[in-house]
Amino acid sequence: MPDVLVPLHAAGPGLLLLLAAWAIWYVIDPPVRPEGVSWVRMILWVVSPLGLYLYLARHKEEPSTMNSAVGREGRVVQVEPLEVEVFGSFWQARLLGGAELRQGDRVRVVSRDGLTMVVERIS
Repeated sequence: MPDVLVPLHAAGPGLLLLLAAWAIWYVIDPPVRPEGVSWVRMILWVVSPLGLYLYLARHKEEPSTMNSAVGREGRVVQVEPLEVEVFGSFWQARLLGGAELRQGDRVRVVSRDGLTMVVERIS
C-alpha cells in the first residue's frame, strides 16, 4: 500500500488544484454562517477534500525511475568494465549476447539489474 501522507511537492499539480478549489468553495459556500453551523456542509467540507487527497495520493504519477532508461539508446564510454552513457548519466552495464563492443559503439538498454544496465549493441 502506498504511503498515504504525501508531501505537497510530491502529490503534484492535482493536489494544488484541489486545494485551490477547496478554498474557493469555502468562500462561496462556507459551513459556518451567521445563523449557525451547517453540519452537513461542515462534514462535506472536511470529508470531500480529504477523500480527493487520498485518491490523488494513491493514484499520482510515479516518479521517474531507472526503468525509464529501458528502450533508450546510449554509447559505450568504457569497455572493461563495461560502462555506458544513457541520457547524460554514466552506468555500469552488462552486454546481452556475445557481440564485441568498442568505445563509442551505440547500445540500447534492454533492462536493468539493480544499478547495472543490461544493453544490446545497435547494428
